[in-house]
Amino acid sequence: MKSIKSLNAEQLTEGLDLSKKNILVTGCNPGTGIESMRVLALRGARVFGAANVSISGPLDCIIANAGAMAIQERIVKHGIEAHMLVNHVGHYMLIRGYSIN
Repeated sequence: MKSIKSLNAEQLTEGLDLSKKNILVTGCNPGTGIESMRVLALRGARVFGAANVSISGPLDCIIANAGAMAIQERIVKHGIEAHMLVNHVGHYMLIRGYSIN
């Protein structure tokens, strides 16, 4: 039996039926985001890539993959450092449905 570390996304999801699932993936650029979208769609899911999209109807899953790297440290308007805001607070707000005013 292979170690989970040596399996790719298709092998990990083999036999998984996602045909009636709606899944939102953030950070759907080349890398883990686009690979996640590809394999989820391969398994039958209706997949949405978050890039200022409007989605109506329920979601079964959100993959919060978006993130920022190599940003010079700076404090934003709300007193939160940019990496923390993008990589953590943004995901929380998306998933919980809140916004900062």
